[in-house]
Amino acid sequence: MKANWIKRTIWVSVFLLLGIMSYGCGSSGGLDDVGGGIALFASPDIIPADGSSSSTITATITTTGGVPITIGTQVSFSTTLGRFSNGSTAYTVTTGNSTGTVTVTLIAGTTEGPARVTCTAGGASQMVEVFIGTVSIASIGLTADPVSIEADGVDSSTIEAEVTDSLGEPAAAGTPVEFTTTLGLLSNGTQRYSTVTNSEGKATTTLFAGETAGTAQIACVVETVRSVIFVEFTVP
Repeated sequence: MKANWIKRTIWVSVFLLLGIMSYGCGSSGGLDDVGGGIALFASPDIIPADGSSSSTITATITTTGGVPITIGTQVSFSTTLGRFSNGSTAYTVTTGNSTGTVTVTLIAGTTEGPARVTCTAGGASQMVEVFIGTVSIASIGLTADPVSIEADGVDSSTIEAEVTDSLGEPAAAGTPVEFTTTLGLLSNGTQRYSTVTNSEGKATTTLFAGETAGTAQIACVVETVRSVIFVEFTVP
């Protein structure tokens, strides 16, 4: 009887050990508990609706503590407009390196509008928006500081243009901007000055007073949009 009790004890111990090993080595099917989240980016975030232009969607997935997700984790993408390189609005890939980063390509169709691209991995999801279509300049906010300067040949005013596109966003960096004035001189010593917007959609020039009193009309033109502002040149 004692021998049988020992055998039963050994078998129970073996089963318990196998169960523990099975639990520790269980497969997640390529899906880990993300915890840390998904960083999702689109470049560029505006593409023409020409049926061929594309945007690269990059997702970096991390677990709790910022550790990159394991290799082989399934990552799913979906879009509300356009298509992925597999010709569908849904695309699933797996992480292939230790950085936890995957990329997919979003290809424009011929319908304009916002494409909302969602990335899902494990229990986390993130969305990024790509505008498919033509973006034009909608408005120019023009300011002068100060609005009155002395006509002494030295005094000056800073002219700033804040350019907004048809999506209500700052114009893209590098958008051409042209300033002109009817009185005084601009930054380059002439009455016409060309520059480009910065990353905030802004462009500036300096208006220098001459020695003639009067009202300077400063115009700013971006694409087909024009805005004007006035600066007074007063007698010293």
